[in-house]
Amino acid sequence: MKSAFFDKPFDQGTRIKLEIFRRYVREWIPVFLTQSPNTSWCRQINIFDLFCGPGQDSEGTPGSPIIIQQEIKSYCQKNRDLKKDIPVNLFLSDDKAGLVEILKERIDANRCQESCCNFFYDTAEFGEVVEKFTPYIKDPASANLIFLDQFGVKEISPLLVSTLLQAKATDILFFISTSAIRRFSEEPGFKEMFPGERIKSVEYKVVHRYLTEWFQKETRLKQAYFAPFSIKKGSNIYGLIFATMNELGIEKFLRVCWDLDPTSGQANYNIDGDLAWGGQSALFPEMNIPTKKQVFEHGLIEYISHTAPTNQDVYRFALKRGFPARECTEILKGMQNAGKIKTEFLEDGATPRRGAFYLKEKSDKIRVVKG
Repeated sequence: MKSAFFDKPFDQGTRIKLEIFRRYVREWIPVFLTQSPNTSWCRQINIFDLFCGPGQDSEGTPGSPIIIQQEIKSYCQKNRDLKKDIPVNLFLSDDKAGLVEILKERIDANRCQESCCNFFYDTAEFGEVVEKFTPYIKDPASANLIFLDQFGVKEISPLLVSTLLQAKATDILFFISTSAIRRFSEEPGFKEMFPGERIKSVEYKVVHRYLTEWFQKETRLKQAYFAPFSIKKGSNIYGLIFATMNELGIEKFLRVCWDLDPTSGQANYNIDGDLAWGGQSALFPEMNIPTKKQVFEHGLIEYISHTAPTNQDVYRFALKRGFPARECTEILKGMQNAGKIKTEFLEDGATPRRGAFYLKEKSDKIRVVKG
């Protein structure tokens, strides 16, 4: 099954998944590979692709391990003067030894002349590989990006995600067949590991969003951020789940998603039935279903009315609901222009300039109150 998958061209859903991965890798690499006092603690970068496959499809379209190699190579060529002199470790594994051998040849054929990248290959079962690589992940001087593009659904559990997230700087992006979990929800092995029959009562088009929320709840990490991107292939719904303990990580992932889906930042289809999706709108305004942005604005004004939050409070509120700083700022500007909110500096109560909300500041500067 796995080998046959790479013997034909990637379908559109797979291409979307890989495009999200590429864009996030492109955003992630400079954070830790660029010289900066903010990441002076980082002495090595670890990137894990633990279901790597042979690296490309039948037409030569790059898969995840080749994408990683290409993006690191591109960054190094463009940023030689800014690049930190630290090792970049790429851990590539697959339980099909033949696929790993093919991948090795493709990686070697495209290696650059620099010696900063170290490639480690493994063909053990997934659980053994995770155990073997865990010491690297837990190293407090390491930044980790973990990509888990599993075939099937049973390898990745909330417990595994929770364990991996507790390392210092670890972002996890994993693919999961949500339709299969829903279809087989009452069968042994599924109902013990996943939400069980409850998932069948969820509206089908938002089922991956529900599964993401379930994962977040089951990890029991209050400071963790989770975000889904739903992908529809025919009648089936699959998806990516991103998880991190870091605000910068979730900010960057959400920006990638909103660039691909400017309506909701969550899917390659009209996930909320929004009649304005894809630039369309209903003939009569009263027929339009509230957009995700409108729902978020309603919740945000309620939050502001009851708590008078600081800029950091508002930012965390937005990230938890799938809105990066850029999208949240635009909504706040609209609310401010409509007289729904106003802002004041915490230090002296003075009024900041209009449109300044300091969402990504590392300290509290302003308070947002109802207008």
